[in-house]
Amino acid sequence: MPGMIPVSHTNNIEDTMDKLPNVSALTIAAAANQLTKIAKARRSEIAAGDHIVDDRLVISVQGTVEVQVDSDFQPSNHIPLKLAFALFVHHSGVTGPAALKALTAALTTAGQIAKLTGSEKKERIAEISAIADLDGALALVDQELGKLPRKPKVGAVRPKVETSAVDLDALLETLSEVAAK
Repeated sequence: MPGMIPVSHTNNIEDTMDKLPNVSALTIAAAANQLTKIAKARRSEIAAGDHIVDDRLVISVQGTVEVQVDSDFQPSNHIPLKLAFALFVHHSGVTGPAALKALTAALTTAGQIAKLTGSEKKERIAEISAIADLDGALALVDQELGKLPRKPKVGAVRPKVETSAVDLDALLETLSEVAAK
């Protein structure tokens, strides 16, 4: 479309940002948050395949944005599981295959428990705890996972905004006022 700023998905992010109008990072974060929610809600309207998109989107973004401080965390679900299992077998020595079978059984049971509802989950954990020291095992796992190197975590950005379509007449009036200055 004439007057469009070409932005390719193959450009690096700095090139893309240089081609966009001067919009604050907070506004972009807030708009992206809202547009992601809308896109998820309307996903069923989009057929699989490659599609050409040639449209204009003019929105108003109003509200507040909470930006949390950066921190670090103890990784437990960001570990390459398959590699960790292979190393577990290696470090277990001759008992490795048996240890891996036990680990697989534990993962299967944990997956089944995760699918249960609140009271069913509590009952199943109580059943296991009656024959095994599950609390002690969890404490030991937490202790060992606590030895893993911490990873940086960028603070969350939580917009509380509303987006709405911009009235084109109002937009043209605003642009005329800006151009006159």
